[in-house]
Amino acid sequence: MRIAFLIERLDPARGGAETYVSDFTARLAREGHDVHVFSRAGSVNPAGVTLHPVAVRGVGRGQRTLSFGRSVERMLATERFDVVQGTTWTWTQDVFQPHNGVYRAMLKARLRTRRGMGALCERVGQALGPKQRVFRRIEREQYVRRPAGVFVALSRMVHQDMENCYGLAAEKIELVYNGVDTERFHPRNREAHRAEVRRRHGIGAEETVFLIVAQDFERKGVRETVECVTGKFPACRLVVVGKGRVEKLRALAESRAPGRVVFTGAVADTAPYYAATDAFVLPTNYDPCSLVVLEALAAGLPVITSTMNGAGELMTHGREGWILGTPGDGGFAASEHVTELTELMQKLFEPELRKKMGDAARALAEKHTLQHHYRQMMEVYEKVPARKKSQ
Repeated sequence: MRIAFLIERLDPARGGAETYVSDFTARLAREGHDVHVFSRAGSVNPAGVTLHPVAVRGVGRGQRTLSFGRSVERMLATERFDVVQGTTWTWTQDVFQPHNGVYRAMLKARLRTRRGMGALCERVGQALGPKQRVFRRIEREQYVRRPAGVFVALSRMVHQDMENCYGLAAEKIELVYNGVDTERFHPRNREAHRAEVRRRHGIGAEETVFLIVAQDFERKGVRETVECVTGKFPACRLVVVGKGRVEKLRALAESRAPGRVVFTGAVADTAPYYAATDAFVLPTNYDPCSLVVLEALAAGLPVITSTMNGAGELMTHGREGWILGTPGDGGFAASEHVTELTELMQKLFEPELRKKMGDAARALAEKHTLQHHYRQMMEVYEKVPARKKSQ
């Protein structure tokens, strides 16, 4: 098949969507497909994949994203593909698999985490912010004006958001969870990486270490996690991997518990960090199906995440870890859940419990491999010709 992927920036260091497209397109190419990626200049080129640099213009995130979508539309007009798959802010695709979820639903989730003046400012920003207005405009193109033939929801949560926010018919939506590379992320990596990573960051061999991997610190609950481990909490370390605004968070952490929180910034390979740590935490307030949760499960780590993370749908509360919050409450990032997170994290100081949950986590990940995901997506692609005819 001749397959095109549309993604604004293809760089695995930027986040889960970028990692997914990089890994999945490389796998498609290895399977013999003719794979093309349309992405902005400077993107990483996966092995065996043809990269088409996309020029953008404009000032500000919203205008550049809109320019990207328009440029891709012009470029596709001169090409012929069996399947065109979009992953973020484009509207000329046969298959739409939104790795950011449904933007309207994300905005609602963010609003539910605000109180008082914070809620008012959030409402004003969502209504009048230039970036937000552009993104809402693009999403209307994606779901209403120029809908794809097939929509792929990464979780039941996203499936429901597509129906509730845009009235999308259930028969147009395919439920396909993310898949994980269970060889790259494996418990055996501890032998190769655990000691070296800990030495690099001044972490003792016997210290209990929690890990969070995130790019959007506010949405992923990084601040709340920092507050937990630097409050009335047993001695431990928290490693924060990812690019974000760390100055205020670092100052907060150092004022409360000096040396307890390690901020690594973006890293080329996250696998050694799963191997070096003991448990994974991601108390996000909106995440379609977090790939880093699947990576942590594959690495054999117990996981704490939230009801607003589609990846949590795969877990059983109390078996591979725990799910914070209750459905519909806006997820984790509300003050009443900080206590819950603290209590659950404290339970993971028990090595035997970590081992039991880690074994269950690995077993779960082995049911959601990249190969399993690949087979499901090929079934989705087979539906494209008929959907094109019916549009």
